[in-house]
Amino acid sequence: MKNHDHTDQALTRAMRTISFRDPRPPQEIQFDLERDLMVLLNPAIEDSRLVMQGSLRVNGAGARVRLRFDAAEERTNGYSLWLQMSWDEMPHAVHAYHRQAAEGWFDLWTRKFTAVPAPIPVRNRTERYTAITALALRAEAHLASVEAVQQEILSAMRSGASFSTAHKEGGTVVSFQSGRFIREDYGEVQSRVEFPDESAFLDALRNLYQWETSRSFHPEQPSEYVRWKLILRMLQKQSQSHGNGAFITRRSPSRWLVWLLAIGIGGGFAWLRIRRLRIDTPPAMEMLVDKPSKFTPPPQLPAQRNPSQGP
Repeated sequence: MKNHDHTDQALTRAMRTISFRDPRPPQEIQFDLERDLMVLLNPAIEDSRLVMQGSLRVNGAGARVRLRFDAAEERTNGYSLWLQMSWDEMPHAVHAYHRQAAEGWFDLWTRKFTAVPAPIPVRNRTERYTAITALALRAEAHLASVEAVQQEILSAMRSGASFSTAHKEGGTVVSFQSGRFIREDYGEVQSRVEFPDESAFLDALRNLYQWETSRSFHPEQPSEYVRWKLILRMLQKQSQSHGNGAFITRRSPSRWLVWLLAIGIGGGFAWLRIRRLRIDTPPAMEMLVDKPSKFTPPPQLPAQRNPSQGP
């Protein structure tokens, strides 16, 4: 279902607006969109509402994105996302292509949201809205330089985060293991590189994502700060909520032990119960019970990675 979805009648422009609800705070949706769009959205306050907007290029066409935090309701939040693409400065021969492609891009960028009617203004809880907005505005205030962003990446990787790219010939996994930053390539080309220090690793990481962090700016190039923020967006955590751009602490070993102990105890009781039933079953009844046939499940496909597009 599309909400207020329309294509501009002009032959060189298309637009879409969608309203949706999501319990996540604005910065988490912002990080999710930035990961898809590969462009940073700049936050600002307009007409007492928090908006986050940015611009990018898609196959030569210009695109603009505007996320607005409309309302903080009791258990969720109301948002609206406005998208526009235009290709009026491009050769006439490619206009038909962009008219067809625009809807596909809009579908891709809004695929994670379910359209609903716009929130009713009176449902907005002003105090809650103000508190959520304040947190969103300072969510990454500490990441004010390239060096700060790099240290955020290094720290997260030491805590278990990693990078992963995949393509038809194979892919790459970048992780931290046994005190070293490591790049492992698999597929047609297989290799393993252990970096001697942080500086060498950061240089290699930037080169790995040179194309990915530039694709929404072509033919221009982003600043080094923007490039490293986009690399941060592609960092994958072992435990990550949907679209969450912030790090989430993994469950402690003690909690896992509790779960394993509970499973073990439950399985033991179940085994004893089954064994008792087998012992108590009269021989005559055993002959009447159909024994289940042996079943060998088919081999499962290996779990697919969550790829980041790479060169």
